[in-house]
Amino acid sequence: MSKTGDDLKAEGIQAVTNSNQTWMQDARMLAPHAVTYGEEIMIEDIRRRLLAAGMDPPESPNAWGPLANVLIKDGVLIQTGEFRKPTDPTSHSSRKAVYRVVRR
Repeated sequence: MSKTGDDLKAEGIQAVTNSNQTWMQDARMLAPHAVTYGEEIMIEDIRRRLLAAGMDPPESPNAWGPLANVLIKDGVLIQTGEFRKPTDPTSHSSRKAVYRVVRR
């Protein structure tokens, strides 16, 4: 049986998470301290704050997306259903999810 797009996406997220495991653990611990309860935020905002605080970037820039999934599972973020254009030009103007901080 061939894999679905969702299957391939899940495999890609897992591969990026596995190859950036130490970074992901650090980001998981630091990200809640970089956000404010009730704030609506995009992952690029969390990325900017963590890097400004001195955190090293992940080996792959694709690790930022899986961080959102980890923070959702941890109960820190929820999806709002809204999408916005990012301000980072390297995102190529693709619309990105907006999250609400529900726990720090």
